[in-house]
Amino acid sequence: MPLVSNPDGVVQVVGSETDFGGCDLVDVGLIKFRGPQYTDYLVGGAAIQAGASGPDRETFRDSIEQRAFDGAGATESAHFAIHLSHDIRQGTVPTFHIHWGHKIGAPTGNVKWQLEVTAARGYGVEVFPASATLSTVSAAAAQYVHVITDDDDMPMPAALAAVMEPDMLVLCRVFRDSGDVEDTFADDAFLFFVDMHVEIGQSGTTERNRPFDSAGF
Repeated sequence: MPLVSNPDGVVQVVGSETDFGGCDLVDVGLIKFRGPQYTDYLVGGAAIQAGASGPDRETFRDSIEQRAFDGAGATESAHFAIHLSHDIRQGTVPTFHIHWGHKIGAPTGNVKWQLEVTAARGYGVEVFPASATLSTVSAAAAQYVHVITDDDDMPMPAALAAVMEPDMLVLCRVFRDSGDVEDTFADDAFLFFVDMHVEIGQSGTTERNRPFDSAGF
């Protein structure tokens, strides 16, 4: 076996092997993944910061509360930020999706979830550009069902994905405009998580700060 654990629980490489099936050990000590490997960046709905016209925390099931986005013609928003880690794969496009549900016994219609997004690299490299708005239309499933929106509906805007690197910040507003013609579900939609799928390419970077390019990312 080329990998063993020492008494401290740290995995170490022994011998000269550099081929571990789905990944390679490069000469700076990083593990590089060959095929697609994905991870989630999660933002919990209950902990998210509501805006001035934000969703209330209301009872979803029994005594459990979650953020409830109104279905009565209002626009409600909440705000969050995501920090990109050092294991991201350069040249890939993250995608956003929404985890949500409702408590209506006989639901009809769709919820249109929208994300307003901007992002910027750190260390004084660039400003946050004008935001772009992404959206997905999701049918109301049965009462209390955990719904996840289509992963392909809300990709990171191409201009932001093209310059993605570690320590980049993604600033977002998640909102529901229940007056939108595509939003036809007349009741509260409970937001559980906003989830960004990110492809990872390695175990980390050898630099703490940019440009992160001695071994790539």
